[in-house]
Amino acid sequence: GKWHQTWIDATDDQVHYIGAWTNGKMEFRADDVAPPLKQPVVLTMTFEPRPDGTVRQSGTQSTDGGKTFSPAFDLIYAKKK
Repeated sequence: GKWHQTWIDATDDQVHYIGAWTNGKMEFRADDVAPPLKQPVVLTMTFEPRPDGTVRQSGTQSTDGGKTFSPAFDLIYAKKK
C-alpha cells in the first residue's frame, strides 16, 4: 500500500523515500543523513497534478527531526508540445 522511490546522486548518496497518494497528491518522506557533516535530515517530496495539466514537484528538508521544514526545491513539469 506504499510507494517507494530511491534517488541516487552524483556522489553516490542514496535517499529512499516512502509515500502514498493522499489528498489528491503523491506525498513522500525520507529520513536521511546529509553529507558532509553526517547530520540527520528529514526530507519530503510531493507530486501534485495542477488544473492546467502540469505537475508540480516540491520538496522540503528539516534538520530538527521534522519540527520545522524549509523549502529545498520547487519544479513544474509540462507535457512536451
